Amino acid sequence: MNSSYFVPGTNGGVSWIGLVCSVVGGLVVGLFYYIMILNTVDTAVLQLAAPQWPIIIVAAFGGLFGSILDSVLGATLQYSGNVLSDFVCFLLF
Repeated sequence: MNSSYFVPGTNGGVSWIGLVCSVVGGLVVGLFYYIMILNTVDTAVLQLAAPQWPIIIVAAFGGLFGSILDSVLGATLQYSGNVLSDFVCFLLF
């Protein structure tokens, strides 16, 4: 990876706004999960269980990790050319 600019849509491209949105997306998912657990699980069970708030942080890291993994796989494995074989055209149409 380097700090050069890339055209939007480039396979494996990483931007700060993309990384921030991935973390925010993970936080939103974790927060909704936490709220649902608090509203659906019995209070007595929650008192005996491990704290549930760390799931918010874990979800944020999950969003970031998933975004970075997607970019690494896109930069290394994704094909950027044109595939026009008869079999692929048959599957698409």
